[in-house]
Formats: sequence, C-alpha cells, structure tokens
Amino acid sequence: MRLDDLDEVILVHVGVPDAIGVDDGGGTLAATAKTATTVDPDLADTMDTQGLGVPLGGVEGTVGDTAVVAGLFARLAAVEADEEMALVKRFGHGLDPSGRCTHDNPISMSQAEVLAMLADRIISNVDNALRTLAGQSPGSGRANPAKDTRDALLRPWQRRRAGRLMRVNHTGEVMAQALYTGQAAGTGDPQLRSALLQARREEEDHLRWCEDRLRELRSRPSLLGPLWYGVGWGMGFAAARRGRGSNLGLVVAVEHLVEKHLDEHLAVLPPEDERSRHIREQMRQDEIAHAHQAETLGAQALPAWSESALKALSKIMTRGALWV
Repeated sequence: MRLDDLDEVILVHVGVPDAIGVDDGGGTLAATAKTATTVDPDLADTMDTQGLGVPLGGVEGTVGDTAVVAGLFARLAAVEADEEMALVKRFGHGLDPSGRCTHDNPISMSQAEVLAMLADRIISNVDNALRTLAGQSPGSGRANPAKDTRDALLRPWQRRRAGRLMRVNHTGEVMAQALYTGQAAGTGDPQLRSALLQARREEEDHLRWCEDRLRELRSRPSLLGPLWYGVGWGMGFAAARRGRGSNLGLVVAVEHLVEKHLDEHLAVLPPEDERSRHIREQMRQDEIAHAHQAETLGAQALPAWSESALKALSKIMTRGALWV
C-alpha cells in the first residue's frame, strides 16, 4: 500500500467502519489500520453496497462512487504489519493491543485532524466577518452604558453631527474586530489566542453599543466597512506571523490611537449628548485596559515606520467614515 492511498481513506465517513464491523472508537487512523486485517480484498471488489445502508450515503457525496470506496478497502486488506507501523509513525500516533489510538504524543496530529482544525479556523473567521458587517455580533452580554440615560438631542443638525461621529467610532470597532480576529488566526500560541479572543468579545460590546446609538440618531454604518475589515484582518494576521511581541505591540499601538480618537470626540460632543458620552467613556476604559494587558503579556514597540503608517491609515479611515 502506498502512503498516498491513506490520505484518501482518512477522510471517509465514520459510518463506513461501523457498517463492516470495524471498531473506530480510537479514531479514523485506528479504524483504517484495523480494517486492513478484517476486510477480504476479494469480497471488497464485489461488495453489495446496499448492505451498507445509510452509513454509505454519507460517503457517496465525499468519494463520489461506491466502487471507489470498495476499491480503497481492497487496498487496505493488503497492508502488511510493517507498513501499518510506518503509517502510524507518519501520523504520530500509537495503537494499543485493541487497535485503538493511544495519542501518547498529544502534539502530533493526523492529516485529517490538521485539515479539520484549519477548516474550523476558516469558518470561524468568515463567521466573525459576516456577523460584524451584518450587525449580529453577540458580545459579552454587558449592558449598554447609556441604557438609563435620557436622549436629550432634539435639534436635527446635532443628531446628524452626532451620527457622523458615532459612525467613525463604529468603523473603528469594525476594524478592531478584524484586527483581533486576524491576530488570533495568525498566532500559534494558545494562551495568546485566548487573550485576543476575549478582548475581541469585549470589543463586540462596543460594536453593539455604537450600532444602537446609530439607530437612535437615525444614522447608518459606513459603506466602507467591508474594506476596512479586510485591511484590519490582514494587518492583524501579518503582525501575528512576526511573533508574539509584534502581535501584542500592534494591540498597544492601535488601542492608544483609539483612545486618542475617543478623547477628541468626547471634547467636541455637545453637553446634551449624554448617551453618546457614556458609551465612549466605557469604550475608552476598555481600550486602556486592553493596551495594558498587551503590555503585561510582552508587547514590543512597533518600528517607527509602522507607527507612522498606522496613523496615516487612521486618518484616512476617520475622514472616510465621516461622510461615506
């Protein structure tokens, strides 16, 4: 049996081993190795596919034809003991006497597990992008800081101005979601990924609060949201690939910029707009906390050119969100 043949078999639906009496409790690899000793190659060539019933139905969509599946099991029947051990070593697993994977090396993973993990990451990233841009972010469940504050803005021109400023804040939060998602996707450090995703959940609260206020002011999010999400995700992922220090350094630099923008907005808000003020004040506190956490975890200062590029990008985003 060739090593390449196993690549096809690993992805076969778990219902197939069950249908032919193979114990696959130890995982796909264990079932594959054990099947080699239980399936008659002659029988596999002429297997009645009706006998597999529902389990084979899940395979047909993946492999494409039941004859292919039968042929694969026929090949498995020819596996010799030394070949089985070579395949086991390839994927970093061991088999106990019952044929189950011992997983005595938790770092090693089979190809199927790596593909499953990659697919999960991709789906998670796409899901966050869609939820962010569609206004469906769940957040951490914190209440809106302005929920008990009366909306005293009555003049139309005040509401229009307040709406434009809040649109800038909302766009910044869209980009923050993208940054944290890209940073979490790019790092291989589980502890750091967990911290980044927790910060992202808190930023989701900011996103919801800004969306609520935009609706109250009869305004709308920026039409350039998808563009800024893509830019933010790319920046976050690139920083993560440069290492832990750069990854956290980006958090610090961005949070300091957001803090500065919030201070500027708080300074120009009309006294009557207490609802917007309470939202921004809570956001400001969270941004400071995120920057402090990143510094504690080992953030490194970004190069001067990176800082300058971030500031220039921030100005472009701010000007664009005000009007588009």
